[in-house]
Amino acid sequence: MGNNDMRKSGMGAHEVNVGRKGEQSASQGNELRGAQVRGGKLRHPRRSVATALDLRAWIAAMFATFGLMLACYGAFFVTEADLAKAGGLNLDLWTGVGMLVAAAAFFMWLMARPPEAEESTLVGT
Repeated sequence: MGNNDMRKSGMGAHEVNVGRKGEQSASQGNELRGAQVRGGKLRHPRRSVATALDLRAWIAAMFATFGLMLACYGAFFVTEADLAKAGGLNLDLWTGVGMLVAAAAFFMWLMARPPEAEESTLVGT
């Protein structure tokens, strides 16, 4: 099925054509690679290389790393001079906590909607 045929039939580039002889159905792809079918599109399982390489995973890791460093600094190493500069508010601690919350949000988004799989990654290697 060429690109023009896909456009005419209303199929997107990542959707699987079900029922044509010689092509893989969504249920067969599900059995072969553990992909999930959501809304007619194949998705990688939650623990896969594609999930680890997804941009949301890297953003979550960066927010978590820097958030943990800031929260630890704010909790254990803040001085009175630091508090005086910020008007009595422990900015390092609260910024670190906010970054940890952002990391958790990106991670939950990644787990709730795993990356979509292209048909070529699920059918025969």
